[in-house]
Amino acid sequence: MNWQKELWAASKVAAPDFPRRGSDDGTIQAQRNNRASFVAGLRAASEASMPGYYSVYSFPWGHPKDGNIPSVDCIFIDFDVLGTKYDPNSGETEFDDWKREMSALLARARMIASALIEKGADKHFRVALSGHKGVHLYFDFPNIHPEQGKFQQFKNGLKSYGEDLVEWLNSLAGGVDITPWVDVDGSDLARLARHPNTRHHGAAYDDVDRWCVPLTVAELADCHVEDYLDHTASPRPMRSEMERSPNERAGKEVVQKIRVASTSSSSSPGNVSRYDPKAVENYKKRANDDIELEDLLDPLIMGNKPCVQAFREREDAYDYGQESRMMELSIMGFFIEKEVPIDVMHEFFEPIPGYDEETTQEMLEDLIGRQFRSFNCESIAGGYDKNGDPMKGRAERFCLGSECGVYKRFDDIQLH
Repeated sequence: MNWQKELWAASKVAAPDFPRRGSDDGTIQAQRNNRASFVAGLRAASEASMPGYYSVYSFPWGHPKDGNIPSVDCIFIDFDVLGTKYDPNSGETEFDDWKREMSALLARARMIASALIEKGADKHFRVALSGHKGVHLYFDFPNIHPEQGKFQQFKNGLKSYGEDLVEWLNSLAGGVDITPWVDVDGSDLARLARHPNTRHHGAAYDDVDRWCVPLTVAELADCHVEDYLDHTASPRPMRSEMERSPNERAGKEVVQKIRVASTSSSSSPGNVSRYDPKAVENYKKRANDDIELEDLLDPLIMGNKPCVQAFREREDAYDYGQESRMMELSIMGFFIEKEVPIDVMHEFFEPIPGYDEETTQEMLEDLIGRQFRSFNCESIAGGYDKNGDPMKGRAERFCLGSECGVYKRFDDIQLH
């Protein structure tokens, strides 16, 4: 494969206009006024073991360091491993540790990608695998003209929009918190990213020449650790699904965020994760080892939740996207509240067609780490909000309705 040709093709999508910044064999970023010098610099960086960075935005009106607004046309979201065990900066570079951490990251990335496809929003996102320990998402919208606000309004408005976007993606993950793995700062108007189809010289988990590569959202929805290794072993050709498809409505929302944003700088903190990495080990120690699979199926022991057993018996339990995910998470939360051993929970879900041990383990650990609890029938079936208005459930098809004693006893639970 001619990687220089693939680099050129990738640059036409990642860097559609100029001037913008890019790496070469002597510097991390220097101004490039055309595609030829831009690609030549990235090629030289790759051959000289330099990182292949580029500026996410172009700078037709001057660089942000001089107070100029760039040509804003996307939000860049960087998903990265937690680094609790695999941390090249501290010398911790064992392959098994990398696999473990990357597995956790990809489990969440797959959930998001699948939900984007289900909602028909995938065409507005671009994906790249960093080649080392990350996944990059770009959410595209039309270019925002600098007349829409002042410099600080752009910074504050884009920061706010980026946080809203992550919150939306978090909700798409079906209750599995993604924020510990996310780095997004829309206020960084000079943000650099690793350019697709450039070498990643920093990959320390094996001796293979690794690459930052483009991916489709559909490929990300089915990307496991072995796929990550396969994809990043060489440059990848661009495909039509990898091209930009700006979201017009999102562009209008971004403009509105900028227009109403403050003109003063803000030091307010971003999202703070509630995830406790020690909680899983603590849970394993306190879990009730006397509980076995048979106990989970006994209503006298686990309580009257017939929909839990019914979910396990359905051949199509995992076929309904977010509804399936919400029901599964609710069942997990119910078991966690009862301090069911993790291996017994796996035994419960294992017979269901579509069960994936890796994904289930990651979801369980995430819920335990965030102290997710309780099975809320109203969130599953529906009910009424604080104003008494009907509220649609998030997994209605899995509620047994009048076949369930709990449903018949409580008027607040109501299928609509």
